[in-house]
Amino acid sequence: MNHLREPDKGDKEIYLFYGTRMLYYKICAFFEYKQLPEYLDLFRSKFNSIIDDETKVTKTEGPRYEESDPCMTILEDFREFLSKCFTV
Repeated sequence: MNHLREPDKGDKEIYLFYGTRMLYYKICAFFEYKQLPEYLDLFRSKFNSIIDDETKVTKTEGPRYEESDPCMTILEDFREFLSKCFTV
């Protein structure tokens, strides 16, 4: 009997939802650890209202860049936010 099974679409979305929420809290913890309260406040103000909404967190969109796959919108938004924070 094989106990390993391919997760269905619902399982994948739940995994992505909770994994993304964990990433959100790790980014918040990073800003706290580095004592960057202005970035923490900006990050929370931008994402706190949607981080508990499974539909918004797992929303995907078409490729943003040539030759890329569809991506989760919130992860691209995290990347864009962080790149603006740490651009020299």
